Amino acid sequence: MSTSTNDTTPEAAAMSAAEFRLCLDRLQWTQEEAAIFFGCTTRTIWRYANDGGPVPRPIALLLRLMCAKHNPLTPEQVAGAPIIIEG
Repeated sequence: MSTSTNDTTPEAAAMSAAEFRLCLDRLQWTQEEAAIFFGCTTRTIWRYANDGGPVPRPIALLLRLMCAKHNPLTPEQVAGAPIIIEG
């Protein structure tokens, strides 16, 4: 098996519970706000944050992108208000 610098494997997208919690903290989101944003229950978010199940790849990738930008959303934006991205 060869190794590559291109991390497109499913393992590369895996997100630990600790990383998930760190992203929520950086975004200044509660678990309830994350549940609203991702359209799931707070129990599901709790599972992701406490090693109760794998974080789905799309959620992991989006959280990483959002954390990299350090652009926390307000509770109003999480609840569905329009998001305005400033250049």
